[in-house]
Amino acid sequence: LKELYLQKNQLRIIPNSFKKLKLLKFINLRDNPIISFPPFIKSRNNEIFYVQE
Repeated sequence: LKELYLQKNQLRIIPNSFKKLKLLKFINLRDNPIISFPPFIKSRNNEIFYVQE
């Protein structure tokens, strides 16, 4: 699985296919700010997903 990691305030974007939606998975690290603007969606476990149509 390809994931997108937040490291040192930098974003590495790697597309990942999930069901019918193309999702970019953000793993929110402790030393990084939380992304909470559309089209980003925050889950219960503080993981952030980017929904790409």
